[in-house]
Amino acid sequence: MGKRNKLLFVLVAILLIANLLFFFSGKGSSNLSFDVELFAVQDTSALAAIQMGDILLEKRGGWQIGQYPADPAFVNHLVNVLMRVRVNKPVGEMPTDGAIPISINKDQTFHFTSNETKTRTYFILEGEGYEMEIPGFTDYVGGIFELEKDQWRDRLVYDGSWRTIQKLNLDYVTSDDDDFTIRFDKDFFKIEGIASIDTATMMNYLNQFQYFQANERISKGRIQAMDSVSQTEPLAVLYLDDINIKKEITFTIYSKRPEDPFHLLLDPTGEMIAVDAPRVASILRKRSDFGALE
Repeated sequence: MGKRNKLLFVLVAILLIANLLFFFSGKGSSNLSFDVELFAVQDTSALAAIQMGDILLEKRGGWQIGQYPADPAFVNHLVNVLMRVRVNKPVGEMPTDGAIPISINKDQTFHFTSNETKTRTYFILEGEGYEMEIPGFTDYVGGIFELEKDQWRDRLVYDGSWRTIQKLNLDYVTSDDDDFTIRFDKDFFKIEGIASIDTATMMNYLNQFQYFQANERISKGRIQAMDSVSQTEPLAVLYLDDINIKKEITFTIYSKRPEDPFHLLLDPTGEMIAVDAPRVASILRKRSDFGALE
């Protein structure tokens, strides 16, 4: 028994020493044979340029894409991904054919790709592939790198409300029966032909234009079907006078194709935008909708 106890004591001592060495040398599960933060941006405040293929985002005061402001929500998501992304595991050599080159501040370059089902994200550095993850994030990581150039542009197209709108005219192109004009008159808004205005309906209608965003911007030539729609007769034209904008602004609204979940609009600059059908329906009201119930 004495020898047996001594043997157990020696084994315990060896295990204890091994564990201490393992801990202090960093040879635990946190010290892998690869750097989990290999691609992570440590100081996001130092970010000045991010290039993804032919898309270049530059920080010039605010983030820009070319001459246009970039969408702040997408930029924030991208920065968060670059900060939090971690290597899950190396996967060996990977070709860069078809992969998207990513450049950080025009000096750190790697490639992005994914599997066919868009469930795994891979970064490639010097021919070596790494499967990436964001700890605690279960969705597909790589989607932010696959946005179209249009999708990186700021989607805000107008920001007004009952406090700033002085006049609004909705002109249905093919019929005058449902046209209406809202004017601010002294204390509140009026519509010709409506003796008593439903205050809640009016306020809700005007406030829908506060921070009014497109679902997506559509460059000419990018989606042929939308180019074709823009050549058809519009459904309606919305005219707005705002105290913060010198010129009258207009939105041209086209009929929705049956297969589309959105309407095509021309924004005040004449650019094509997509706006979801429910929001367009809330704009396309009738004069009678604003009358207060007796």
